[in-house]
Amino acid sequence: MTGAAWAVITGMTALGWALHHLALHHLTRDPLDDEHRHLVATHRQEQP
Repeated sequence: MTGAAWAVITGMTALGWALHHLALHHLTRDPLDDEHRHLVATHRQEQP
């Protein structure tokens, strides 16, 4: 297998996983609420 083919397969796998994760994320919870929680958690970690 060539390096190019490996890169394409890896890229497609990563893209597929990302799309699958985003689809589940949007189906199971509110994206804005989750983003807000993530920002608050990150802020708390940076400034204890």
